[in-house]
Amino acid sequence: MTATRSLWATRAGRTLRELSDYYRRTIDLAVTGRRPTTSEEFLTWSFIAPLRLWNQECRHEGHTFADYYLGHLEAMPLQSVLRTRPAYATTVALWPILAAVAAAGRNDPWQQWHAGMRRPDARLRFPDRELTDTELTSIRPDLSLAVFYADEWARYAPAYHRLDDKNVFVAACKRIGLPTPRTYTRDEVPADATLVIKDPREDQGRGVRVLTSEQIAALPTDVAWQIQDRLINHPDLQRLLPAGAPLSTLRVVTVRPPTGEPAVAMTSWRMGMAGELVDNRPGRRIIAAVDPETGRIGHAEAPGPAGAPLLTRHPQSEYDFTGEFLPDWQRIREVCESAHRELTPNAPTVGWDIAVTPDGPLLIELNLAAGFSCKEFDDDRLTPATEAVLARWTESSGATAA
Repeated sequence: MTATRSLWATRAGRTLRELSDYYRRTIDLAVTGRRPTTSEEFLTWSFIAPLRLWNQECRHEGHTFADYYLGHLEAMPLQSVLRTRPAYATTVALWPILAAVAAAGRNDPWQQWHAGMRRPDARLRFPDRELTDTELTSIRPDLSLAVFYADEWARYAPAYHRLDDKNVFVAACKRIGLPTPRTYTRDEVPADATLVIKDPREDQGRGVRVLTSEQIAALPTDVAWQIQDRLINHPDLQRLLPAGAPLSTLRVVTVRPPTGEPAVAMTSWRMGMAGELVDNRPGRRIIAAVDPETGRIGHAEAPGPAGAPLLTRHPQSEYDFTGEFLPDWQRIREVCESAHRELTPNAPTVGWDIAVTPDGPLLIELNLAAGFSCKEFDDDRLTPATEAVLARWTESSGATAA
């Protein structure tokens, strides 16, 4: 009985301290506008900063936080109830209670409540998942980084944010000799060609089409269409995929540490389904973890409920891809690290979409607030990204980025 009372007393004391710390940090960061100085404060700041950013322009094309980031966080099951500023404010104010509700009925509700308090972003994205200590550090802070870049644009509009525009990105790569697909203006489209057409304002594969020269000529002229060669997979990758699979690209995330050069921190290989035009359409893809040091392909995750088994084969292919190595891996690393160094030296972390073709790796586009979650090759993915953000704030002191 004494031991039980001591346990409850310890838990009660910890709960009160955690509640006090949460509301103290929330009020401090929300009212004073102070920037966070620790990883823990960064997570709290990114949870409450949308209240200030809600109706502010936070993207180069003029989107506000509300109409862009919340609308594009497809993995957030609660996004439908977070559409208004008052609803979001209520969520922030009542988060300790909401985290307790989400923790109820779990194997260790006490631990799950503390996990939700520590990582609101992870709990919002994965309300049905048992958040372990490993997952809390391996889930990349997508929401936090999205808020960081939204805040940076709202305050200073750094020029490198404009590289999120597909046409601006390709032009910048060509100027410094980074490899990209061959790109055409409408006047340069060869006769009898079949090319890939992209709307530079869209993402997640939306707006991608394969059209003939005649169809391209008939496109509306009010959109600056991106027109490129249709790429094919490197043979070493294609043999692991089903016939008819689309171009399967890599998401390579580089981080610029507080000191030193940009380096590859995380990598995943995206595989679309046969008959699809793109490899990243929600619900029609699988994502395999890739060891960032060696380029070895690990197990893959497919869309589905939490706890679904990891995959060793594409659902439409007979080949086991685990243990295979990406072709040209060292060159891929060099390209992405050079791109970070030359194009976005002030960005703490960047996601690069890159195609591995018979002619070598080609950069497709850049994603500032980009991430993924793969269960294999777990390591501390949270700390490098957040430390890079905190270092960026410290070194710039609010200076406009180049």
